[in-house]
Amino acid sequence: MSVPADPSQARFVPNKPRDPLVLTLAALACGLCLTLIVDGYSFGQSNHGVYLLDSVRVEDPTLLLRDWFTANTLQYHLSFTWITYFLRSIGLLSTGFFLGYVGLVLLMHAAWLGITRRLGGNAITYLVGIHFFYILAGGLGLGMYRFMQDGSFLPSNVASAMTLVSLYFFISRRWLLAAVATATAGSFHLNYAVVGFVVWAVVAVMFIRRAGSWRACLAPRPILLACVALLPCGFNVLNATIAMWSQIAKLPLAEFVDLYARLRHPHHYDPSSWPTVIWVCFLLPIPVALCAFGLNWKSPAWRTAAVGVGLVLFLQLIALLGAGVYYVSDTLVQMSLWRFSVIAKAVCCIASAWLLMDKLKMPPRVVAGVLLAIGVAAVGSRFLPFHGDSKAFIDANQMLFLTGSVAMLCTACVLLRSTWLHYVPPVVLLAFCLYAATDQTLGPRLVPEDEPELIELARWSKANTPRDALFIIPPQDSLFRLESHRAAAISFKQVPQLSGELPEWRRRLERVLGMPDARDLKRPMYLTMRDIRERYAALPAGHFVDVAKEFQAQYVITAVKFPVEQAAPMRLIHAGATGKYFIYATGIEVPR
Repeated sequence: MSVPADPSQARFVPNKPRDPLVLTLAALACGLCLTLIVDGYSFGQSNHGVYLLDSVRVEDPTLLLRDWFTANTLQYHLSFTWITYFLRSIGLLSTGFFLGYVGLVLLMHAAWLGITRRLGGNAITYLVGIHFFYILAGGLGLGMYRFMQDGSFLPSNVASAMTLVSLYFFISRRWLLAAVATATAGSFHLNYAVVGFVVWAVVAVMFIRRAGSWRACLAPRPILLACVALLPCGFNVLNATIAMWSQIAKLPLAEFVDLYARLRHPHHYDPSSWPTVIWVCFLLPIPVALCAFGLNWKSPAWRTAAVGVGLVLFLQLIALLGAGVYYVSDTLVQMSLWRFSVIAKAVCCIASAWLLMDKLKMPPRVVAGVLLAIGVAAVGSRFLPFHGDSKAFIDANQMLFLTGSVAMLCTACVLLRSTWLHYVPPVVLLAFCLYAATDQTLGPRLVPEDEPELIELARWSKANTPRDALFIIPPQDSLFRLESHRAAAISFKQVPQLSGELPEWRRRLERVLGMPDARDLKRPMYLTMRDIRERYAALPAGHFVDVAKEFQAQYVITAVKFPVEQAAPMRLIHAGATGKYFIYATGIEVPR
């Protein structure tokens, strides 16, 4: 075997499974940079307006007592609620969430690198794999799901990261740690708890096949592993099942689908509304990955990875047929099987990277050049015109610019194999984290933010209204409850999960908007939000007087300043900084 002219270069042979520590750390730093820059980081935005509410009530049971959504619908993220409550109680909520989010991203990439190594790749293979993943639709899976949804510390993000960790332990045949990871994912999110039972059913089949007898599953060790994995999942499932059984009346399935799947959550549950690029980017790496699986079928690690991908693809097929092309059950819709597509996409990208870098032995310098070219093209796209209302939801130019100008540059530096360049990604990552610690809404926003004036009014309400007050608010607002700690009649964002809870949500929305059927709202989503805003702004003062009486609301936030004679008996008590929204006191006493 030939010896390199420069022995130091032997450390950086791209196809060696063992990497020097500096290369490993630099690769992980690149992975973190890529995720943090593409997904960004935010606190107190989007889904936080839903998931943080339960902890407000746990911390102070006298708050939100009159809030129908918080007090009368299923709140099923119990582990997340108690973590949030603990961080609130010690005054470290925003800091704890930031550290938790960075920790989740690091955990996810450590598992990603571990899977890559178990499949015979190395740090370079890992870097190419994650770039495949993020270049394909920015890391989006089917149902517009991603590993780090909203760029926030969320229960679904904890569960998705732990699922990737559990896959690594499964491939490594470390069953106890895989069980603990499965239990953690299932305890944080109901969807992962349900699928946890499916996963361990497959594990049981693997035990039986390996031992040659079904009695293998009755041995103490498999039973212990199943208990560790499934008891926390079972508690979460049982909590939701009891709530479902307690529902007296459910919406007819057709109305549930139209209201919940196609009006409120088309981005998650209506495949016909998803852009073609999402389907193409999900399917593209699968044939390449199948070739890699075929070449390595004799390897236990590759077979386990293939079983994991096959299981996820089977779940996607069930979702497509039973909650996509046809809708056979509201429960199947709410299982959100689409969210697991990112797992299959990640593993297929790893397999594709292995085929390119380890089987076909593509030179790292060539890959670095390609990534730099993509980065330059992405930077150039920043200066192209971008039109359309969808800009409010996905700023494609900003995402491409950030990804191309920083993350790909860092990765290319590592691939060029100069040792001093390995320190570029950690420095960039440190700068990002320091900046994110002071700016709680960093990175590309994938959802429209609440209007600043509504947030300002919510904070004013927290300081100047009774704790048990109830507000009529613009339904497009999503953060009023979180910012004000006051009850609200209805919000389009805070939708209950159970079919039996949806009729009341629908009634409240229709009553506040003064419309006979909420399903008449315009679609798709950006038009829905605009329609809600315009309908609410067009309502007369008399409508708000009637609605306030019906809901016994002490305050109304309007988008119009009414003449005194029209607003009576309501009384203007505060106006927003720009005069866009106004708070009226209704004079209704709080019911005791």
